[in-house]
Amino acid sequence: MIDSVAWDFGETSITTDTSSQYNPRYTYPNPGNRDIRLYIRNNKGCEADTTITLIVRDKPLIPLPFRDTLICSIDTLPIITNIPTGIVDWFPKTNMLRGSTANPLVFPK
Repeated sequence: MIDSVAWDFGETSITTDTSSQYNPRYTYPNPGNRDIRLYIRNNKGCEADTTITLIVRDKPLIPLPFRDTLICSIDTLPIITNIPTGIVDWFPKTNMLRGSTANPLVFPK
């Protein structure tokens, strides 16, 4: 059983890019390649670590599918991006459908 975890999100210019949460959330300040390291330790004292390289892309430009600014509260709007393949996670997911895809649907309230 895992006793503790330690994440290092690979930001070399700051020291606050770490976490001891099992499923942390981290927002990178700028795009680039990062080496992310995870250390784990179990209740028997065994330790292991692994490192992966993550490509952090710049925020995508989002062309809106309308020209005017009138949006009704019952409208559903697609967000269409040109994000290449990879993992996408929009945040916050408030009033959003398919928030883990490159092209979610949003609706105002």
